Amino acid sequence: MGTEYSRYLRLDQLLELQQPATGPEFARRRSSEHFFIVVHQASELLLKQLLADLHAVTAELRRSRVDWPLVHESLERADALVTALKDLLRLFDHLSVDEFAAFRPALGSASAGQSHQFSSFLSSMGIGGHPSPLTATLRSAVRGENTDSEEFGRAVRSLRGLASSVEEWQRRHIAVAERFIADAPGTGGTAGVAWLRRRQCPALPDLPQLSSPS
Repeated sequence: MGTEYSRYLRLDQLLELQQPATGPEFARRRSSEHFFIVVHQASELLLKQLLADLHAVTAELRRSRVDWPLVHESLERADALVTALKDLLRLFDHLSVDEFAAFRPALGSASAGQSHQFSSFLSSMGIGGHPSPLTATLRSAVRGENTDSEEFGRAVRSLRGLASSVEEWQRRHIAVAERFIADAPGTGGTAGVAWLRRRQCPALPDLPQLSSPS
């Protein structure tokens, strides 16, 4: 019988979602693939919350009267979530290159680059040629009479911290990919590490144009 805790978190369903393609006859390889799945699923859960918080920020910035402390708190949490995503990548230090190579064929054409959430987050940060809705809505909000220069300055500083964390996350992601696939093609048919390097660019590139109102 499940507890209230397990029912609330739907643990029965959640813990059934890790299904390695490697058969049980290859116990070590299966365990490594299970580890690989867990880290990626955890990343997707963090990304889900991250996107929700950034959506809340843009929605708040579109209001006629902006709750600036709420904007600041949401951006700080978003920064913490990106830091958690970056730290999750350290777990791959505990997956050997040989073990990854052994189960990699089971991935088929699956690639983290196919993650809809990952792409949405990069777009929200102005990476990949998309204008960032964060800086766009912040620029619009600062024109409003409700804007307080000190609170606006805090929001800009929070965004700068978030942008810096995203860039560190990108660098660590490239380092992980270099360790596992070196110059080999990516599983999704991309150029692998070279493709990641081409996608690496400053987050929120139009943020420096923003300054506190006088």
